[in-house]
Amino acid sequence: MEAALSGPMGRTVIESAIFTIGSSPDNSLVLNDVKVSAHHAEIRQEDQSYTITDLGSTHGVYVNEQRLDWNTPHQLAPGNSITLGDTTLRFEENDAPQYAQAPNRNSDEATENSASNPTLADIPPSHSAYGVVLPFPPGSQPPPGTNPAYSSPQSYMPPSQFQQQSYMPQYAQQPYIPPGYPGYYPGYPGSMPGYAPPAQPARRATRRMLWIIVSALLIVGIVGGAAYIFFTRSTPEKTSSAFCDSLLGQNYQGAYDQLSSSLQSIVAEPQFAGDIKAQGRITACALQTTSVTGNSATANMTEMSSGQTFTGSIALDQENNTWKIRNLLTTPSLTLTRFCNALRGGDFQTAYNQLSSTYQQAHTEAEFAQSFLGVTCTFNSVNTSGLTATANVSFTDATGTTTSVPVALSQDLNPKSDGDWKINGR
Repeated sequence: MEAALSGPMGRTVIESAIFTIGSSPDNSLVLNDVKVSAHHAEIRQEDQSYTITDLGSTHGVYVNEQRLDWNTPHQLAPGNSITLGDTTLRFEENDAPQYAQAPNRNSDEATENSASNPTLADIPPSHSAYGVVLPFPPGSQPPPGTNPAYSSPQSYMPPSQFQQQSYMPQYAQQPYIPPGYPGYYPGYPGSMPGYAPPAQPARRATRRMLWIIVSALLIVGIVGGAAYIFFTRSTPEKTSSAFCDSLLGQNYQGAYDQLSSSLQSIVAEPQFAGDIKAQGRITACALQTTSVTGNSATANMTEMSSGQTFTGSIALDQENNTWKIRNLLTTPSLTLTRFCNALRGGDFQTAYNQLSSTYQQAHTEAEFAQSFLGVTCTFNSVNTSGLTATANVSFTDATGTTTSVPVALSQDLNPKSDGDWKINGR
């Protein structure tokens, strides 16, 4: 009988008694499949049947979706599906073809040779072989017990006319290991004596290493991206810290950049820089407590300058995912410090900016500068009550005359103002 395997590569006839299957080139059937071992399985012809045996493959042999035990022959039936790795084959079995009979000699040739070469019909019945009675001459009666319907055999075909089968080398048979032998099943303790598992293709390890490298790069990229977003995202603390660092470094433009767009529309950068300079050299700036509610936040800030410590709250808003300062630190003492330092330095514009809008409406900046030319001041006894405060301010003119007057201050919370404490006058 003839057997064959049909699969993705076509139909392959099983021509040898031991038909091996695997990824190694020395197999009868070579499968280019990463899950197929070097010597994965073998098919043997035993009498009138075929069996398949798993030679200890990594991914196993499946017949009709049932995995076979290692080194245990399994009889195949026509139509069985055989799965090795990701490749599925179908076992086929047909009866072997019959050899054709040699043609009879034509009648002319038989007539020409009848005289010299008598046929079986011309041989008398006594000419028999092996006890078989040969046909009797024409016109004679068959002896008792003979078969008159017997016909002469076909012409003899010498053995040389048969097609000689090609010789296939035989592979060494794997030793049979009975089921239950220690080390027989994957993961079973012990090892099978004399058996070495087939070597796996190097490309499988290379592909696994490539996947490990790609996965590691993806993980590093994701973690790095998350870390970058986390450490570069804007927070109220980062904005306040950048503001303080700029003040300590006298980088007034850098500090001004931390202000919100609404505050920058009220206070220009020169006015902001003048106020900070009039405050005196800032030697300390720190943020204590931050409270965030949605897109708004408040924080307590402490600044040290001119030998004084100023503590108060600041407000921040989130603009386009970036936190900015909406209201700066302001106290009655800080406003009076800027006012007196500006007068001492002859910076009448900065001193004038410390006055309330009501006072500025009553006195122009030129009038203020003319009135306070050569005047310096100091203050003490600051008392705050809600949005108002009072203080005692001593003014000294160019002649050295000192006059002490009470001064009133208020905090302007108008949305169109910067929210600072301002001097209302006496």
